[in-house]
Amino acid sequence: MSKQKLHLHSMLVHFVAALAPLAAIAFIFLKQQVSLFGMDGKTWSFFTIFSIVIIFLTTIPSILSGIFERGHVYAKWHTTHKTKMALSILLLAILILELILIIQNGVQDGMFSLLGIMIIFGNNIISFI
Repeated sequence: MSKQKLHLHSMLVHFVAALAPLAAIAFIFLKQQVSLFGMDGKTWSFFTIFSIVIIFLTTIPSILSGIFERGHVYAKWHTTHKTKMALSILLLAILILELILIIQNGVQDGMFSLLGIMIIFGNNIISFI
């Protein structure tokens, strides 16, 4: 077995990166009324909302673990680490807006509404970068 230390931050970030596309695909399938292996709109709606909530809940400890694993030496962070932190905070802000929209209307908005664009493009582009 490997003797390398597993980093909590790395595991959390990969979890976010895995769920962002799932939320997007589930949202697209929901809006296109795709039925696949007995999964219908209720399943896609659940996957969309569940993924967004879990991404939100995972992003917060991801940001905190990123800060603490870097030893609180913010001024000496490499530019890429500062960029990743800014993108993580941007993702958190987008997720908060998505959750507010979901609480207000559920996932009833259209595919190219503000909610749809954030789920399909926003989360994935930020996660990819």
